[in-house]
Amino acid sequence: MDSKLQERTARVIERTARVALCGERAIEIGGQVLRADKSSAYVEFFLSHGFPVTTIDGTGIHPQVVANSYRTMLHKVFDLNHLMKEYDPKSNPRDRILGTIVGVEFPAFAPGAGATAGRPASPESSPVRQSLGEGGWKVQGERSAAPGIRAVAVMHKQAELVPQLLAQHAEGKPWTVSMEQEYFVGNSGFLVARGDPPSLGSYGAASEDDLAQWERVTPEDLRELGWVYVPATLAPMELLDCFDPEKSKITKPYLGRETIILFGGLDGTVRYYGVGMTPAGREKEAAIGQVLASRLRADHPSLGSYGPAGGQAKTGMVEGLAIVELLRRTWPE
Repeated sequence: MDSKLQERTARVIERTARVALCGERAIEIGGQVLRADKSSAYVEFFLSHGFPVTTIDGTGIHPQVVANSYRTMLHKVFDLNHLMKEYDPKSNPRDRILGTIVGVEFPAFAPGAGATAGRPASPESSPVRQSLGEGGWKVQGERSAAPGIRAVAVMHKQAELVPQLLAQHAEGKPWTVSMEQEYFVGNSGFLVARGDPPSLGSYGAASEDDLAQWERVTPEDLRELGWVYVPATLAPMELLDCFDPEKSKITKPYLGRETIILFGGLDGTVRYYGVGMTPAGREKEAAIGQVLASRLRADHPSLGSYGPAGGQAKTGMVEGLAIVELLRRTWPE
């Protein structure tokens, strides 16, 4: 084996062994106790926190909608950076499936809000519990109090790139997660920063009747935070034009006012159809908690085969490292 490749292989094995240090631990979720073995690793993650958490694209989900929808994430695909042929056949000639989501729960508690080592904080001691009010989930004033989903995915170590990704995590590479969801604009709504006080003409071409109707459908919790809620079915064309459905993002503010789209409206649903493990997510609060993996087998096809004298690397090892290097070009430094 080439000396540089042999040295590099040794570093991969060493980093993977550091992931293996947590091999005797377990993750509990939904009544399951999940332990890693030679074929399966487990990754715990937090994502899809309710409004006022928003993505960098100006999108959000009301906490009641998350509560109504989180179970649809169970048993969906866990992939690498949304690289699925179905999503973009021209750019993605093949699927990059890492595993399957095997556990979900709501509410969970973001690592920055009282949790330790990526584990959720006690429900009784967290401000998240306060957002469950009479009649359903309420929007809180602080992002740290927003409830979100806690989930666990199994990563199949026979799958291409999984051993390398576990090694990358062990060395501290900042991976995160990003949700994949389906929504309908017609069932969604817009949040527009309020005037003080709102008056006729404050919202462009909206009539007095429109303003009155928007005020009636805006819940008190959102009104107190300075927002007016406009269901998509009542939105003027100028407001609808602020959202690009192809890119799923707000592209401009409505009349200069901060504008957010809430997928699923105030109490509807979205459908989660997967989660991507990615170097750069769209939701700041999304995070990976624990990653549990036992030691990789010495004969794992991704790491080569080694005898007493070191043996020779298999083609899979070279190809795997080449793919990792290709992906690294898009990773943030």
